[in-house]
Amino acid sequence: MPDRKVKSVKKKEMQSGSDVDSEIENDNRGIMAKTTAADGEEEEEEEKEFVPNDDFTQFQWPLEDPDQEIEEMALLKTQWEIDEGVKFSKNGLIEFIEKKQTQENPLNKSDPATAKAWERKLKNAGLTYYLKKGGSALKPKQPYFRSEF
Repeated sequence: MPDRKVKSVKKKEMQSGSDVDSEIENDNRGIMAKTTAADGEEEEEEEKEFVPNDDFTQFQWPLEDPDQEIEEMALLKTQWEIDEGVKFSKNGLIEFIEKKQTQENPLNKSDPATAKAWERKLKNAGLTYYLKKGGSALKPKQPYFRSEF
């Protein structure tokens, strides 16, 4: 008796397997039909004339004066940003980033103690990694990495 049950289960599995195969074939036919339709649509799009959109006004700095601070950003300053003297203007942000880059640098000649804390960990062609001993001023226990390209 157990043999009959096994055979009937195997027959059902084989039948369901063929059903799966036919479903896969139907899906593949649908994909091919969609691909053909998409190819036809692409040809239609290629026939349209290309009109360049060179309007980048939405990406411009919102203020005319690069030293004028954005009021919406100034209202959201944190205490750390106030203490560091961050100015949310085009030139103010550039100056802050450049100041931090020169300050937190292994070649900093104005602050040798900071420069000495940086240890080179990896040097490959075009890439150098440094790790600062003692972390950053914000979190001394957290690793502070610097990469140069």
